[in-house]
Amino acid sequence: MSTLSWMVLGALLAVGAQGCGGGRGDDADGGHRDARASGGDGGGEGSALPVRCPPGADDPVCGQAREDNPIGAGPRPRAQVGLTPMLTGGVLDGETLVIGGSWGGGDALTGAVLEIELGSGDRRALSGVVNDPRTGEQTIGAGRALGQVQDVGVRSDGDVVALSRVSTTRVELVRIARESGDRTVLWYNQLTADGHETTAACTDGAAREIPNVDDSSLAIGPDDEMYVVARPADPSAAAIIAIAADGRSCAITTFDGEAQPPGANRGSGPKITGGMRGLRYAGGRLYGTDAGVSSLIAIDVETGDRVVISRSGSSGTVGAGEALGHSRLDVDVAGGRALTIDDELGGATRITEIDLESGDRTTVALVSNTVHAPGEGGVWFHPSRPLYVAVTWSTAIALVDPVSGEGNLISN
Repeated sequence: MSTLSWMVLGALLAVGAQGCGGGRGDDADGGHRDARASGGDGGGEGSALPVRCPPGADDPVCGQAREDNPIGAGPRPRAQVGLTPMLTGGVLDGETLVIGGSWGGGDALTGAVLEIELGSGDRRALSGVVNDPRTGEQTIGAGRALGQVQDVGVRSDGDVVALSRVSTTRVELVRIARESGDRTVLWYNQLTADGHETTAACTDGAAREIPNVDDSSLAIGPDDEMYVVARPADPSAAAIIAIAADGRSCAITTFDGEAQPPGANRGSGPKITGGMRGLRYAGGRLYGTDAGVSSLIAIDVETGDRVVISRSGSSGTVGAGEALGHSRLDVDVAGGRALTIDDELGGATRITEIDLESGDRTTVALVSNTVHAPGEGGVWFHPSRPLYVAVTWSTAIALVDPVSGEGNLISN
């Protein structure tokens, strides 16, 4: 990662001039429910209305994510030298994108949670560590420091939960007060030489047989329960576990593994693998992509039953269209459709929209260099237009037109 790239993340890890309130949940059909006043249609001065951004377009929003191409208000501090930055996970809360920002590697992990307004591109750091050359390092909010924030969710009361990898052996779920940024660790899982320690094992004790909690994704249910992926010693299978809103209890939602103790397996249907990514709760189901079998999977949270929504690969075919790649970190669900993002096809991003009834896959051919760029992070349905919001260049946010494949930066 170049010096220029980590400077870009610094632009996003900034305390903006405007606050971003609100709370979000999921309607039964997977649509977004905004608990605050609507942000409008995003039009007007400073808005991120779609523009044509073919290669070479002479417009700042059609450029690359560089320090000399700022978009959106807020200070532009420098991130720490030599550490790799990225924006990861995230959820749309009305017209506000709540997303994790991290840098570092190994046990040197540092992160924050950000809020980015879609209409203006304005940013603020909600909680965590910010580096600003004018004031030095700042910590927003009190409590245990965030590690690498891999995903976030918004609770029914508007507070944020961050899935934070503090080290190579410890994963935490951290509640963040929306107004103050204060952090409270709700639940943790710590690998040890003798096994693992955790805040709360699953109610049937089977969590002791599934010690490795994956840090790839987090979904929040209607009662603020927190769903994460967990893996046993056998890497061919994975489980989804549900952790109570207060972090004090845990239960297996779905699992199908070999040589497990009685009561560990739950639900019928094809097993999920350790490649499960991008959990999203909608209408009593969890949706996620299983890169191990190139599938979009739906899981009934009451029964644990697993259903293949879309698949194309050696394990069979459900729905038509190009095969799903490795959806890195996020899946979004709204209006009977799902979105996945894949950045492993020749180093360029590909977005796939999936019909939840037929399983048919429609690939969006990204033609603009602004959005046709490698980058982890996520993709979301824009709340008020038939457009997508996506992470691009690892550290910027773009608006994408699914028809033309063109797009523009909305925050950088």
